[in-house]
Order: sequence, then C-alpha cells, then structure tokens
Amino acid sequence: MPKSKSICPNCGKEGVEAIVKRGYLGHATSRISSGSKTKYFRVGESVKIVSGCYICGKTLKELIKINNDGKSSHKQRIRRLKDAGIPTRIEG
Repeated sequence: MPKSKSICPNCGKEGVEAIVKRGYLGHATSRISSGSKTKYFRVGESVKIVSGCYICGKTLKELIKINNDGKSSHKQRIRRLKDAGIPTRIEG
C-alpha cells in the first residue's frame, strides 16, 4: 500500500504519513448439504499512521495514543458499567 499525506489528529494539518486502506464490499459463503449461501458486508476504511507529524513535532507513539483515546477497551467498558451501577453478571 502506498503512503499518503494525512491530517494530524493533534494540529489538524497535513503533516503525517499514513497508509489508508479504502473501504470495500466483502463476502462470506456458507455451504451445507442443501446448497450454499453468500452474505455480503461492508468493511470500513482504515487508517494506519506510520510517521510522526513534522509540523507540530508529535512522535508516532504520541499520535497513536491521541488517535486511540476515543476507543475504549473491554476492561474500560466493564469498569464504566460497574461505576454506573449496571450489573455485569446474570445471577441465577
């Protein structure tokens, strides 16, 4: 994949090199004795940052952390649910 200029998540200017993988329409085929069935699904665009910003001076590690701040891990989601008082286990 060719590298292209991308917008820096910190300063908002084009100073970051990134690999952009365009979205596409994928498919999955399941086969059973009575025949096969194909299901189609949309795969979204993905961006992978490969260099730091030469305009604002942020390193690659800092930019990845800034870019991933909006995404939460499973442990963070469970902690948020527990803090809100929502039960995370089914008692029975």
